Amino acid sequence: TVSVSDSLSPTIQGELSLCAPDTSILSINGQYSSILWSNGDTTQNISIDTSGTYSVYVVSASGCEGSAEVEAEVFSAPQISLLDSSAICSGDSVLLVPNITSGQSSYTLNWNNGETSVDSLLVIAQEDSIITLSIIDDNGCIDSTLSFIEVNDNPSLLLPEDFAVCFGDSVNIQSSVSSGNEPFNYN
Repeated sequence: TVSVSDSLSPTIQGELSLCAPDTSILSINGQYSSILWSNGDTTQNISIDTSGTYSVYVVSASGCEGSAEVEAEVFSAPQISLLDSSAICSGDSVLLVPNITSGQSSYTLNWNNGETSVDSLLVIAQEDSIITLSIIDDNGCIDSTLSFIEVNDNPSLLLPEDFAVCFGDSVNIQSSVSSGNEPFNYN
C-alpha cells in the first residue's frame, strides 16, 4: 500500500501590527521534526520587534515539507512631553503645550480633566496639581506624561492703620508680609 501525504501548510500566528518598543511572539501550529525561521531560529516560537517579512520552513517526521510567510509592521510610538514642573501663585495660570515627537498623526490627546484639546491646556490652579496627558496616534500607539504644578500662597502685605501727615513731614512706614514665599520685591 502506498500512502500519499499532502504537503504541509503551517500557519503562523501572532500579533502582526505592534507599537515600538513592544514585541510579538510568532508561533506555528503543529509538531514538526525540523523548523527553520527566516531569522535563523529553529524553535516553535520567535520574538519579533521590527517590521518585515517573516517566513518559516518546516519538515514533518515523514519528510513532508511546507512553508508559510507573514508581513509584520512595527510602528514608531508617539513620544509626548510637557513642562516637568511649574511654580505659580494661587489664582495664576500656566499654559501647558505638549511636545509631540514621532508616531503617526493625527493624534488624540486626553488630559486628566477630560479635555481633548490638541493644542494646549490652560491651568488655573488654587492648589498643587498633577496634570496627566495621554496620546493615541492613528496606529493605536500610546504614550503618556505628567506635569506637576506647585501653587504658592500669594503674599499678603500688612500696612498700619490710616493716619494723617502734614505736607513736608517725613514718615517711616513699617510693613510686614504674612504669607507667600521669600524673597519679596517691593515696588
